[in-house]
Amino acid sequence: MDIAGMADEDLHDPQYTNAAIRLVLQELVPNLEIPNEWSFRTQETNDGYVALTNFDFGIINAEYHRHVSPAHSSVSPAYLLTHILDARADIAFAAKHMAELVTSPMASQALGIKFSSLLEKRIQNAQEIDLFQRTHLKARTIREAINSGERTFEEFLA
Repeated sequence: MDIAGMADEDLHDPQYTNAAIRLVLQELVPNLEIPNEWSFRTQETNDGYVALTNFDFGIINAEYHRHVSPAHSSVSPAYLLTHILDARADIAFAAKHMAELVTSPMASQALGIKFSSLLEKRIQNAQEIDLFQRTHLKARTIREAINSGERTFEEFLA
């Protein structure tokens, strides 16, 4: 899958998008206190994506422009979303070249959320496999249960 496809998957995950954008915003505007009720998610349309948010960009940019010139940049939904794309590009580059992951502080925040999510899924899968083995295979591996004749491969597939 290419970088755009991976970023597209990210935008279809509302929990990840909201959490990553919140961390990126905290990195961009560290003195801004983000209320818990603020949310950010995306919705796919025929023309791409739209951001659905209740962020007050007037307040955000007033604080942001205390440290960054408006001529340089302003915070917008598109600007925030570029950091998710940057994070995916950094992952792809590092993986392709088997290199150290070098990334910006904002992309690093988005990566932290993504990697935490991946690790949580891995831990949950390992727990489910362990429970399956303890319940059905008496703590043996699937291979051992099938090779011993205690279970058939068809039972495993079912």
